[in-house]
Amino acid sequence: MPRRSSHRHEVDDVLVEVTFCPREERLHNFNLTCAVRKKPAKLNINIKGEGFGVHARLLLEGEESVTGGGTSTLALPGGVDAGGCVGARGGYELSPLPNFNTIDFGRVYINDRARRKVTVVNPGKFNVDYALFYRASTSSGDAAAARAGGGGGGGLYDSAGGGNGMPSALSVTATTVSAMSGAAAAVPAAGTRSSGGGAFSLNGTVRRGERLELALEFAPLSEAALDGGGELVCALAMSARHTYVLRLAGRGAHPGLRFSFLRHDFGPCFVTPPGEPPAAETAVLRVANADAAAPLSLDCDFAGHRCLRVECAPAVIAPGAEVDIPIHFAPREAKGYAFSVPFLVNGSYTVKVVLLGEGCPARLELANPSQRHVSFGMVPAGATVTKVVRVVNRSKRAMALQLTQEGEDTGGGGAGSAGAGALAARSVTFSPAAALTLAPRQGVNVELTFAPRARLAAFSETLLVRAGAAAAPRALCAVSGQSVGMAVRLAQNALPFGTVCAGAAKTLRLALENEGDDPVRFAWDAATLGPHFTVAPMDGLAAPLRSVTFDVTFRPRAPHPDVRQEGITLVAASAVAAAGAAPTRLALACTGISVEQPEESVIKLAFDARVRQTQTQSVTLTNPTDRPWYIEPVVTGDHWSGDAQVSVPAKGSAQYGITFCPLAMTAAVGAGAAAGAATGAAAAAAAAGAAAAGAAAAAGGGAAAAGGGAAERPQVHRGGLFFPLPDGNGIMYAMTGTAGPPLAEGPPIELATPAKTPLSFAVPVRNWLRRPQRFDAAVRLGDGAHASTQLKGASTVEVPPLGAKQYALRFVAYKEGVTTAQVTFTCPHTGEYQFHDLVITAGEPEVQETIAMEASVRNAARHVITIDNPLPPSAAITLGSVTAPAAAAAKAAAAPDAWWQCSNRCVRLRQLGAMAGRHEGAFEIEYRPLLAAPGGTAEAVTLSFAIAELGTYKYALRLVATPPREAHALRFATALGAAPAPVETLAVRVFNGAEAAPFECRVERHPQFFRAPARVAAPALLPPGSAAAWDGQILSVPVAFEPEAPGDLEDTLVVTSPIFGTYRCALRGACGPPVPQGPFRVAPGGAARDVPFRNVFAAPQEFAFTVDNAAFAVVGGARATIPGKTARAIQVKYTAAAAAGDGSGGGGSSGGIVAAQLIVQCVGGANGGLPPWVFYLQGGE
Repeated sequence: MPRRSSHRHEVDDVLVEVTFCPREERLHNFNLTCAVRKKPAKLNINIKGEGFGVHARLLLEGEESVTGGGTSTLALPGGVDAGGCVGARGGYELSPLPNFNTIDFGRVYINDRARRKVTVVNPGKFNVDYALFYRASTSSGDAAAARAGGGGGGGLYDSAGGGNGMPSALSVTATTVSAMSGAAAAVPAAGTRSSGGGAFSLNGTVRRGERLELALEFAPLSEAALDGGGELVCALAMSARHTYVLRLAGRGAHPGLRFSFLRHDFGPCFVTPPGEPPAAETAVLRVANADAAAPLSLDCDFAGHRCLRVECAPAVIAPGAEVDIPIHFAPREAKGYAFSVPFLVNGSYTVKVVLLGEGCPARLELANPSQRHVSFGMVPAGATVTKVVRVVNRSKRAMALQLTQEGEDTGGGGAGSAGAGALAARSVTFSPAAALTLAPRQGVNVELTFAPRARLAAFSETLLVRAGAAAAPRALCAVSGQSVGMAVRLAQNALPFGTVCAGAAKTLRLALENEGDDPVRFAWDAATLGPHFTVAPMDGLAAPLRSVTFDVTFRPRAPHPDVRQEGITLVAASAVAAAGAAPTRLALACTGISVEQPEESVIKLAFDARVRQTQTQSVTLTNPTDRPWYIEPVVTGDHWSGDAQVSVPAKGSAQYGITFCPLAMTAAVGAGAAAGAATGAAAAAAAAGAAAAGAAAAAGGGAAAAGGGAAERPQVHRGGLFFPLPDGNGIMYAMTGTAGPPLAEGPPIELATPAKTPLSFAVPVRNWLRRPQRFDAAVRLGDGAHASTQLKGASTVEVPPLGAKQYALRFVAYKEGVTTAQVTFTCPHTGEYQFHDLVITAGEPEVQETIAMEASVRNAARHVITIDNPLPPSAAITLGSVTAPAAAAAKAAAAPDAWWQCSNRCVRLRQLGAMAGRHEGAFEIEYRPLLAAPGGTAEAVTLSFAIAELGTYKYALRLVATPPREAHALRFATALGAAPAPVETLAVRVFNGAEAAPFECRVERHPQFFRAPARVAAPALLPPGSAAAWDGQILSVPVAFEPEAPGDLEDTLVVTSPIFGTYRCALRGACGPPVPQGPFRVAPGGAARDVPFRNVFAAPQEFAFTVDNAAFAVVGGARATIPGKTARAIQVKYTAAAAAGDGSGGGGSSGGIVAAQLIVQCVGGANGGLPPWVFYLQGGE
């Protein structure tokens, strides 16, 4: 301390400043001496101090990245050789300013991390304070470069920290480690951040013997760069300050895998039908390792989906190698799909590949939906027909398709090839045969060709198509057709007749089968039949797929042991073939044996039965030999039949039944058939006319009455029965039979139907012959049938051989009852007939029609109905009961409306015009409701009316009554207090009800102003059903208007009756101010004159009376209170002497008449402001 001196006054202080600046690390002790003038002793000051140095160091320990994904270098102090800076713990010692240090993390893969540890060591004796913060590089150029490098990686500095913010990929963790115990404790960083993304600062103290470990971690999440643009500053201070600047470098990079695509759209793909294996669209993702040095691991973290499958097993890709990953997309629904498939690289970095697709249905459709069924129709054999079907791809993507057919092996041969499937077996080919692809909305013509070479039966097959994602083919269209041609054959080529007696006949049946599609005309060659054989019919037409039966008869003329006729020829030709086509010839061989029957052995059998009825007789055959006989009897005659074979046991006998069933009546009638001849004769006469009548008469009375048809009938039917015995003999029976008229075809046919409802039914008509028959039909109604009853059918009916046909009839009965009838069918050529008996019951008629009618109250709705008149023009029509016309007419005259009924009294029925002599009658239904239906609901009622000749008619009515539409209004005009009060009358039309109920009247809002009677009597009831009752009567309701104040009033009058309904009338009244009244003449002499006045108000009111002339005076006082709605006379006197004065009273005189005004004014209350009533007065003789 230098020597110094100063001068001070008394009572003053002197400040002495001592500076200690040691040069070495040791204890120092100094004594300072201060001499004070005029003070005998000096002042001594002892100063002690210790000098020490800052021994804290900053060491960098090198570490590789945590996951080993990047390259790294250690820090190199700027301007210092790193080789000479090795610390005590094996790290690099960093240099303080003015030198700088660089810590390079190297290249670090995204989501990986690299760490560096910086340690602050305090080996000294004293604590060291430190301050740690991050800032931008002191070099502006370096900082700008750092920011530029960070901008491409998604933002190296956040906005909160500005340029001084620590990068988000960088984090710093401070840990204090004690040298004594080795325990580490994290340093609290209250108010600071230890991770990147904002400003960073940390303050603290490193105690003696401790160290502060700073863990620097670089974990990039994107392509970020630390290229020295930021500095981590560490300031150590005790008595001196040492500042270390750490420039940080490094960059985050993606792994070097290259994906061939990161987004792929499969586009529209066909939806796999349910139950079929998925048809997937496949895309190959190629992943290559572009890193020249490091192998990279790849794994797919996709959870899997039923529509998407990724074939990616965990793999390590060597540098320069690549891996193909198939991706299969098979949509199951028609909708859009989006998938994000994550791939994990090196276990830390995820690459997402977006896959898009859409499921669409495979819509391969016919351009014309009506071509779903392609019909070739009937094609002659040898012809060719081609049909074209257009197929369109209506899907969103191209579609591969191939036509095929059932039973076709698509693995070999092309589609549509002959013999490959069901269509080819039917001579149908199609093209295109090869597979093809259709673009969206593109179509192709499919040609179907039918070229039959022979007749084919009708067929229906399916053309299939395999398209889209479906593995199995589906139906495209149905193909049908047939090849027509002629194909006939005989059921047998040879007919053995066996033994037949000479002169007798035996008939066998032979069928000609037409198996083709053309009608075939056939004819037997008569020259090839020979003398012993005949065929019936000789020619005709065989319908397609039908058979014709021939009766081949062997009738030998003389005995012969071997009668043989071969080469009997049937010529058949198509009826529709072109002219010149070759016919088909069929051959038949017939053989038989002819023997002679002795006359003495002929046995006679006689039969008697109704025509088409059977009679059976039995004959006994005896076998005297030791062997059983098997005999084939020969039955001749069209009217007899028996078993084809009979077995007679050895030494025994057997019964053989022969049945007589005559197909035609005979002229002679046996006793068994004569009993019912009359009934049959009547039926025949009604149907067949004169010829049938003659035949019927002959059947009933013998041969005396022979008509045109009966003359041709045989007297009896004849036939034979021959038994050729095994011993060479034979037994011959000569049979005769008589046939009477037929019985009814069955029991009477009983039917039932409602009256006036047509009944259609059918009866069977049989043909008992082997040839077609045409019958004339006749219908005869029984006795008692009404003229309106109708039973009609066709005039003729044709029935095929040995067949039956239904004959349709239509029956209508207008009246209830039972009708009997007979329908007869007669063949005009033979006179044979058949008939049916009918019993038809006509019950209660049904509702003819349901009619809906809607009308507002007291307004009519009308509906006209028409009914048919089936009676002849001369028949009378009587409205009334259905019992008897005369009684109905009398009842209708007594009660005009008794012929119709309805449960609703608001309905009436009228006849429009006369009905007799016309084809139809018209009636009008009129509905006029009196009361509205609640809620607008419909009422269901029944209307019926009766006509004596046609029965009862019923109609269902659905009636809806809506509120009334008429508008009534009354208008009033009067002055306040006018007398009398105006009265208007409401006149409404009242229609007849069930009873004369009175009407209730009420005014809705102002009954004190509009006065109406509370009840009005209803008009007297008129005779029900009369025109006057239906047209209604007038009901009058008087209404008076008496207002209490000037102005307009509106109200509603409601007139109600539970029977006649409700009437509403609008009331509108206009009231003006009081009108002057008079003049009232008042005689002189003291006699008072009454002036009428009425209190028009409902409550009592006080009035003031004033006269403007002194000659007049009000008797009884100038004021009076008058009760409500009460009249009171105001008495006024006239004094002539007063009038002779000076006339100052305000009145006037003219010719001896004195005029004045009586003014009546309301006093107080709400009416005090109303205008006064003025009465003119006149006084004088």
